[in-house]
Amino acid sequence: MRISLAQLNPTLGDIEYNISKIDQALAEAQANGAELVVFPEMALTGYPIKGQLTLNWMREAAVEGRRRLEALSEKYSGLGFICGFPTAAPNGRWYNSAGLFYQGQLAFVQHKTVLSPDGCLNEESYFVPGTELNTIEFGGEVLGLVLGDEFLDDAVKQGATIGIYLAASPFYAGRPKERADRLRALAESHGIPMVFVNQVGGQDELIFDGGSMYCDGEGRLAAFGFFTETSVMIDTKAEPPQGEDIPGDNAATIYAALKLGLSDYMKKCRQTKVVMGLSGGIDSAVLCALTADTLGPENVWGVAMPGPFSSPGSITDATALAENLGIRFNVVPISPLYQSYLDSLEDIFAGSEPNVAEENIQARIRGNILMAISNKFGGMVLVPSNKSEAAVGYATLYGDMSGGLAPLADVYKTTIYELAEYINRSGEIIPQNTITKAPSAELRPNQKDSDSLPVYDVLDPIIAYYVEEGMTIAEIAAQGFPKETVEKVVRLINWAEFKRRQAAPNLRVSKKPFGLGWKMPLTAKYEV
Repeated sequence: MRISLAQLNPTLGDIEYNISKIDQALAEAQANGAELVVFPEMALTGYPIKGQLTLNWMREAAVEGRRRLEALSEKYSGLGFICGFPTAAPNGRWYNSAGLFYQGQLAFVQHKTVLSPDGCLNEESYFVPGTELNTIEFGGEVLGLVLGDEFLDDAVKQGATIGIYLAASPFYAGRPKERADRLRALAESHGIPMVFVNQVGGQDELIFDGGSMYCDGEGRLAAFGFFTETSVMIDTKAEPPQGEDIPGDNAATIYAALKLGLSDYMKKCRQTKVVMGLSGGIDSAVLCALTADTLGPENVWGVAMPGPFSSPGSITDATALAENLGIRFNVVPISPLYQSYLDSLEDIFAGSEPNVAEENIQARIRGNILMAISNKFGGMVLVPSNKSEAAVGYATLYGDMSGGLAPLADVYKTTIYELAEYINRSGEIIPQNTITKAPSAELRPNQKDSDSLPVYDVLDPIIAYYVEEGMTIAEIAAQGFPKETVEKVVRLINWAEFKRRQAAPNLRVSKKPFGLGWKMPLTAKYEV
């Protein structure tokens, strides 16, 4: 059977737009001689649709959208297509469903029987699972139609000759290989071809990497279209076509994911320009380079805001970065503003030693300046925080945490350095001094991150073991870390929850990001 894998980038809730993309894909597939077209999970509405399903207008739009799909199947009457959409379930809930449309009719509907265990998707809040898998005969084949992470066993028992997987499977480092290994194992186990079509594009914090796949019954697998829309024709009676390399968990893959996530976040929020602080440090440099590459340098405005403890190299490094990227750049000194704060608070602060309060004033001045520029001229403020800082609260509320998106907040500091080297792979964009100097917030004399935190080569794996793997302090210490260091890091992670609750959205690139994937109470006791 000639099957077109239509890997689309839908927009949540924009059914008119999504149907237009489905229409275009059907026209292309028919012109190329396809017999069947497969679209991603929930392609009609976009995914994850979440609370929109509770709104009356979406309920009505979803029903009308399904009628529109039937009309498209009449328009392309010689072509069958499989598309994902929501269907009503008892008690005001919904099924995550997919159907075969053919000759003006919805010929077959299959509900998702196993809801996703990925906490970032939160499917159980809106969907109920179907009860059984069935098959449908089409084009001389018996199709086993499944959604997400379901297994095909029941469909194979009913005589399925082709497995069709519709997915909206979000990216994290290593996920594409996991999918490929699983699909190959299923094809070899059942001895039938497997088609896997995944959503692509950014939706809020999630990044869908696409990477749709075809694997024949002998386990020969081909993958297509990572981080981009694509339409690929396969023939189940022939060898798989030439595919692409499966992305690893390296800097190049994470960079591609972040670029897609940032691009779609801006586009789908109807934003075109950004404003960000440039400190001369590694985080803001990587974020600025990524953003200029994604949106174009003409849409990026960098602002250096030197204070009383800023090193001369911070300004020269920020200036060199801006010149290398060709972005708009301004220097706004904050020392006079900072002094005015201290003067105003002189009586209240009298008799106390300078501490984090004075440090945070500087960060909040910078946040206010960036928000003022954004309000006056437009442009979303981007937050340069990384996952290491977000984990232990090494950031200032209403200061350097201010902004509409924190694209790097699910990226560990050690990976930030890997991204910097990747960005500089063809020549120096990020100044070498930015990469080699000791990281510092520069909020007090001679400050270094390592004054307050373990070095990042130690900090990052401890965070990963605790947050992503759920290990205890004893289990983490058994990996070779001093117990007192582990205790300190875990204590900081637990304490900083109130900050993360108020943080800007991030872009997910790990198994368990803060925000969507890490839902902890604020008023609770944690054993440390």
